[in-house]
Amino acid sequence: MVRWMRLALAACLLLVGCRFHALDGEVAQLRALGRISGEVHVEGAGGPITVALLQLPLRPWDPVRLLDTAVLERPGPFRFVVGRGRYRVVAFEDANRDDRVSDGERSEATGILQIGQRDFRDDVELRIVGVTAVPVMNDRVVDDRRYVVGALGRLDETRFSPRTGEESAWRPLDMIARHRPGLYHLERYDPTRIPVIFVHGLGGYGRQFESLIEGLDRERFQPWLFIYPSGLRVQRSAELLHAVIRQTRVDLGTEHLCVVAHSVGGVVTRRAMTLHQAEYDEPLIRGLTTVATPFGGLGSAAVGVRMAPEVVPAWYDLVPNEGFIRALFDEPLPSRMPNTLLFSYREGAASDGVVPIHSQLREAAQAEATTVRGVEASHTEVLDAPVTRRFVRSSLARCAENRPPGRPVVPVVDHESARLSSAR
Repeated sequence: MVRWMRLALAACLLLVGCRFHALDGEVAQLRALGRISGEVHVEGAGGPITVALLQLPLRPWDPVRLLDTAVLERPGPFRFVVGRGRYRVVAFEDANRDDRVSDGERSEATGILQIGQRDFRDDVELRIVGVTAVPVMNDRVVDDRRYVVGALGRLDETRFSPRTGEESAWRPLDMIARHRPGLYHLERYDPTRIPVIFVHGLGGYGRQFESLIEGLDRERFQPWLFIYPSGLRVQRSAELLHAVIRQTRVDLGTEHLCVVAHSVGGVVTRRAMTLHQAEYDEPLIRGLTTVATPFGGLGSAAVGVRMAPEVVPAWYDLVPNEGFIRALFDEPLPSRMPNTLLFSYREGAASDGVVPIHSQLREAAQAEATTVRGVEASHTEVLDAPVTRRFVRSSLARCAENRPPGRPVVPVVDHESARLSSAR
């Protein structure tokens, strides 16, 4: 019994710290959720297509709530996680990208879907064949989406703090309600500069990237932060990252993104890129930098799944040699894409204090990487190491050069090197 307790305690401490009392109620709520999923079919050319999840009111005078949207570049599948309630799913061509059915835009809607506890409706089909009036997509609809895309934020805000990172792991539903996950811009969008999306790990938080953000060449790049309920299944987090990038493409026309991901954020990003490739002929993410990422999973997650009194849902997807982790590299990334793998280590140790070196250096991850570098630092200190800043700067320079077809090359200036040269 003593050995069991030590193992379980080690598992949770390695990952995000023990907060099982907070997790208990969240897990019960998660287990009660249902799902609405299916596919959209469109006759003839059109797009983009918006699929909207609407919750219908119990009283006729109350507004309809828009809970979620999925933007599809082409006809295909959609998936929404839902609680108990009455819903309707609407799909429409959104040529003017206003999230509404406008005159002349073709649309289709389901009937009322009554969803109970753990009720899964996975056979919903919507066929857009003509101009159909969808009266529920009107001014009575209140936007109550659970994530944001493109909101302005500041690093000193609570949503980017260590406390929110802890909350995202152990109380992910509370994090969603209190802080609204999604993609935040740290300055007003500038279409002439390349966005860099920073993705934290399990229990991580946006402020961890402060040093790397300070090191950005602001003449070439602009920082964006992706925050998410990291305690949920990694697949869910990857779907959210894919969704916000897809929405950014629709809203802003972005075609060139770079991503810097730490720890489990690298696993989230790698899976999101697989989803991304299935939908786009030409990738929007033009370069990837991962830092201290457990590509081979975490043995501590496996211990937690077997022995902890409650299981952080993300742990299921981090068990080595099983389902999610085993399939992570089944779909290769474009060989021409700059892909920098930074692993962290401590002298004489087999890990960086959290992630084993052999997991960071999984063979498939190394084979896919265009650059592999090691940084002697702990799992969290690696983000503040000067050598990490240099490696990330070089990686972003390669990402900037990997422009989409038809885009001109804009020279990347390494201002630090320029200053050194002029000093001589």
